[in-house]
Amino acid sequence: MLNTTLHHYLPNYNTPMAEDMKENIYVDDVISGCNEEQDAVDYYGEVQSIMKEAHFNLCSWSSNSPLLREQAARDGIPDTKEIVNILGLKWNTFSDTLSLTPQKPCQPSDQPITKRCVLQISSKTYDPLGRLSPVTIRAKLLIQEIWQQQLEEASKITLPRCYSTESESQTSTTYLHVFAVSSPKA
Repeated sequence: MLNTTLHHYLPNYNTPMAEDMKENIYVDDVISGCNEEQDAVDYYGEVQSIMKEAHFNLCSWSSNSPLLREQAARDGIPDTKEIVNILGLKWNTFSDTLSLTPQKPCQPSDQPITKRCVLQISSKTYDPLGRLSPVTIRAKLLIQEIWQQQLEEASKITLPRCYSTESESQTSTTYLHVFAVSSPKA
């Protein structure tokens, strides 16, 4: 409801911040950012103004900026939690890091792993920024392989635990280099 109402109301404002709000609203949260702290303070002020004019009560505000957290506290709308849930990820506002909480298996370990279970687990990972793609693509390829082999149980597929060659595993320092290549499978 908030999303629809704001999309109807925001075109009345011809500002970059109102446009940003319109583009970055998800259900009832606006998720955005600024490169400079002063820009974030300005953004906060305009969002507050727009929400008040629309008669919406802004009930919480999270930021990695101590200055903005203090302002939100003065205005009575701070989100005092250090870890905030954002689009399926956990955001630590103090260290400014994103993390993913591992999903529990969909069934007891003594049961065979089914196609439905593999699909269910892989679908639980929501990655709007694509940062987890090097990991999540493996699950998607596994699902393709399961369906192509027409297996009833996914537990019949075996995969190597380690994805490095023997000479690579003997090095003292490990580096991760990610290259994106167009693939007919991925």
